[in-house]
Amino acid sequence: MFQSLRWKIIGAFALTILLTIILSGAFSVWTTASRFDVLVTSEGLYQAEEIAPFIQANYAIAGNWKNLDKLFTAYPETGTPPALFEELWYSDIDWIKITADELDVDEETLFGQWEQAQSLAAVAEDRGIDPNFLVRAIVEAEEDVISEAIQNEEITASEATEISTWMAENAENFIFEDDAEIDTPIDINWTEESVGWLFSSLLLDGERLLIADKFSVVVYDSEGEKEGEELPETMLEQGALMWDYEKDEPIGTVIVATGKGYYNAQQEVFLSSVSRSLVVSGFVAGAVALLVGLLFARRITSPVTALTDATHHIADGHWDERLPVNSDDELGKMSAAFNAMTEALATQRILRNRLVDDVTHELNTPLSVIQLELEALNDGMQSPAEATAHVKREINLLENLVSDLDLLTEFGEGKLALDRNPVDFGELVASAALRWQSQAEAKEISLAVKSAENLPEISVDSRRIMQVLGNLISNALEYTSKGGSVEITTELSAQKSIVAKVSDTGEGIPVKDLPHLFERFYRADDARSRYTGGRGLGLAIVKEIVELHGGRAWAESVMGEGSEFGFELPLN
Repeated sequence: MFQSLRWKIIGAFALTILLTIILSGAFSVWTTASRFDVLVTSEGLYQAEEIAPFIQANYAIAGNWKNLDKLFTAYPETGTPPALFEELWYSDIDWIKITADELDVDEETLFGQWEQAQSLAAVAEDRGIDPNFLVRAIVEAEEDVISEAIQNEEITASEATEISTWMAENAENFIFEDDAEIDTPIDINWTEESVGWLFSSLLLDGERLLIADKFSVVVYDSEGEKEGEELPETMLEQGALMWDYEKDEPIGTVIVATGKGYYNAQQEVFLSSVSRSLVVSGFVAGAVALLVGLLFARRITSPVTALTDATHHIADGHWDERLPVNSDDELGKMSAAFNAMTEALATQRILRNRLVDDVTHELNTPLSVIQLELEALNDGMQSPAEATAHVKREINLLENLVSDLDLLTEFGEGKLALDRNPVDFGELVASAALRWQSQAEAKEISLAVKSAENLPEISVDSRRIMQVLGNLISNALEYTSKGGSVEITTELSAQKSIVAKVSDTGEGIPVKDLPHLFERFYRADDARSRYTGGRGLGLAIVKEIVELHGGRAWAESVMGEGSEFGFELPLN
């Protein structure tokens, strides 16, 4: 089975698909894992940047990393923001500008009066304005910003409430206290609720948090495995640097360990499901491609199989075998070429059989005549001279037949060489016509020559061209009735070639026979000796000689009016 072309194509197609699935699948899985690693690593860096300010603030308060175990004890989510968030809240509201606008003075004048009165509340009272009105103006401006932060989901409602309370206290201190400044709490206590909020808001379940000091040594590991180890530079690059602004030096790095080797359960499930999906989809696509390949293999091999079967049928003698031509591609052209070859073989077979019949007939006829002549001579029915003349005539016919067959054999094998010499083509035609003049007169047929003047010399094998002209003139005289005419014309064509035509006023040739007149051994069914010469070889010889000179031969005819045979020879 696997010796079949179809199965070889299917096997090659299947192997190609399998290799493609393996390579593309491996590349897809690798690419997906790489891109996913980049994504989660970027997300880890973002999370680290979110967490870093809280850890940095804790270090600023404690001055060391000793309370990290207590700080990172996980508690349930409460939704309450840490007090530390108050320290981190910042808005663009300019309290000085709001106060100046409410007091209807410029900022420079306000600073001067503030310095003299020692408090903004005293400045407001001097101008007859309730200081609490200034506090409300500042709080309202800040609450607008807080409301916008809630809408943008930057803070929660509970966080906004605590920030608003803290902001109102700061605004009151700013207006009423002497030498007031916006309060920034420093004494911050990490409550259990604060720590719970930190983990639930900024870390996903199963994510690993690492904190390294300024010497790259791990001081905290949420899984407790790497504490005391020095982290490589590539790991530190995935974290957020923490800074001591008072000393202007780094204090450490916060790292949310993500990426390959640190995937949490959700990330592992996601990556494995994507990889499985890629593999499954690859095999599904491969199965579909294999099915399509089977169809295409059948489409390709079916004509080849049909060709093989048809070849065996032809070999068994079924010459009517043909292939269907269902397309214009190479397979369709192959089937069409096979059909054309079969047609040609069938035609050659018919011609070969006809040749055998013709040669048999041509041989039997003169042999039968010779036998009859000898019997008549033996019986005393005719004189020896008459018998000898008749026998010589039949022997000449046999010699001509053998000569024609030899000549066609030389044409077929490409052994015939031309003896070219420059000749006057007009004189050559005149000489050929002169040889047949007596026969034309005997049949009372007019034989005329019309040659163009000043024809140039042409290099031809004059003996072979005389043979061509002789065959055409002989046929024309043979099939032209008494009182008819045969005319030979020559001219110079526009393509710089000499054209010769032999026309007669005979009965004409059926249209169906015209395309086959110059074929070897061809005979029309009812015209064994009417259109193709006495032995059915004359016109085939004409065609071979003309084409050997680089020219072409043709025939035209109208039934009831006559025929015209012509040939064209190039000057060069």
